[in-house]
Amino acid sequence: MAERLSEEELKYLRRYDVIGDIAVIQIPPELEHRVEDIVFALRKVHPFLKVIARKGFHEGAFRIRDYSIIWGERRLETVHRENGVEIKVDLSRVFFNPRMKGERYRLAQLVKDGERILIPFAGVLPYALVIARYRKVKITAVELNRDAYELGLENVERNRKRLKGEIEFIHGDAFKVLPELPRYDRVISPTPRGVDALALTLSKAERRLHYYDFVHENEVEAFRRRIIEECQKLGRECSVRVKKVSDFKPHVFKVCADVHLS
Repeated sequence: MAERLSEEELKYLRRYDVIGDIAVIQIPPELEHRVEDIVFALRKVHPFLKVIARKGFHEGAFRIRDYSIIWGERRLETVHRENGVEIKVDLSRVFFNPRMKGERYRLAQLVKDGERILIPFAGVLPYALVIARYRKVKITAVELNRDAYELGLENVERNRKRLKGEIEFIHGDAFKVLPELPRYDRVISPTPRGVDALALTLSKAERRLHYYDFVHENEVEAFRRRIIEECQKLGRECSVRVKKVSDFKPHVFKVCADVHLS
């Protein structure tokens, strides 16, 4: 992009995402006058793009972001490819984070064949699909957003021949569904921001929990201690490793707590 934008302007341009053939970008006020140059640069770097959309704010309970299309086809539906699977998403109806690609692969490599896995807040099934692609496991996934649930069912069929594992998908509220379910070998909780599902997901983990949350850099150790305390309330001993996954905003990170219960 540097050919059309100065170093000073590039400094203001926030990181962008490519989801399928859609580029999603945040344009700060300092670059409002350079939108055409930004579009030109994106198309040059990614010639396969069909849509360039500008990020708005998250809205509603399902973290759906508002977008405005600044170039290309008038759609926000696409098929995203990662880790050997195809994931159909509609950004106007569901939440999807392509930056978790590496994290999904990491979990798939940790999982062993034969495990029973629970994934609440499962979205369009990116975690479930990647894990089932690499491992012969039985996954139970739960999602409240009807649009994400229907796209998830479509994604299972789309990837049917690629999957080693099985995916059972339940439409419902995790806080109502999970209490009725048994314990699982491993629970993976891509927890929505502002939702506290720690006690609930810990209670469903037989051996391991991977719990995602948003934590200030000064609160990481307190977050780790809180998990240990919640384990003790359940009469369980556990070890906890907190891993920074991505930046969220200044001094706040998306983290994953890898919890091993004994």
